[in-house]
Amino acid sequence: MDREVKNINEDGYDWTEQFAPRPAKATSRSAHLYDILSSLGGSATLAGIWKIVPASDLQPKPKNKQQLRYWLSQSGTSKGYIVKTKKDQYRLATSEEHRTITEKNRESARRFAAKKKRQAARAAAKAMPVVQKEITLEPPVQDDPLREKAKESVLRQRAWAEAKKEAKEELAVERKDVSSPSSVPLPTPNTPFVNQYLGSLIGTSVAIVLFYLVTKLLG
Repeated sequence: MDREVKNINEDGYDWTEQFAPRPAKATSRSAHLYDILSSLGGSATLAGIWKIVPASDLQPKPKNKQQLRYWLSQSGTSKGYIVKTKKDQYRLATSEEHRTITEKNRESARRFAAKKKRQAARAAAKAMPVVQKEITLEPPVQDDPLREKAKESVLRQRAWAEAKKEAKEELAVERKDVSSPSSVPLPTPNTPFVNQYLGSLIGTSVAIVLFYLVTKLLG
């Protein structure tokens, strides 16, 4: 809840300003720093804040002023609860200042989220063609049983055709060996058997001729 406090600016002029709302999380570092500055009238130097830190609920305590300065920046000014007016001089932010910084932080967070989303989308788009190529060119064998069965059938048909072809060729060779005239051995002309065969044939022919002549003469 906003509240009014009295403060004095650099020119010594008293002014009344509405402070930024206290951080919602009561145990946060931002809330404890807010309480320290509020207890000091809404404005203080780094040295003044350092002096009151031991009596505050801030846990853990800063190790030194340098760490306290870093905490004031990260948990105070960057979140719109504290304003740094000059070197090591701080005051609570006004409601308007808090609203401005809050909206700026919200816009920065939105842009950052959108950027990360675009980067993730580009990475996914680059990875997609690679995955599609792997699926198209290298399908697992077990995912296509029909193709394997068809391949086995073709191989069996080819083997059967080759076997039939070889059997036909062997049968043709056997028939050729049996029916070929060259396969029946013939006697050579100059053998004793041939001479005897020709001699008997000639003798028989001569006897038939003589028998015919004798019959004609006697008749």
